[in-house]
Amino acid sequence: NVLPWKAAVRHPNKQQALNEYFANLNKMNTFGADLAKRYGKRSQKIALQLVKDGVAKNNEDVNTVLLTGFYHVYGPINEYF
Repeated sequence: NVLPWKAAVRHPNKQQALNEYFANLNKMNTFGADLAKRYGKRSQKIALQLVKDGVAKNNEDVNTVLLTGFYHVYGPINEYF
């Protein structure tokens, strides 16, 4: 049994799948979609602040830690939000 996050991380066309997912999400006008978009924007704001405060050296480092250390499917500093 593969956990959902493992399946997403290993997706052969992950970038295309993420692009399609976020394109659809950004078109939606529901409470759940709004909550997901606010979460993404807030995560990005926090990640950018880590770089600004010198906790992280650059955007790529923040994303790498989230992708590899916490198994996120995408990094918080992205073009989706």
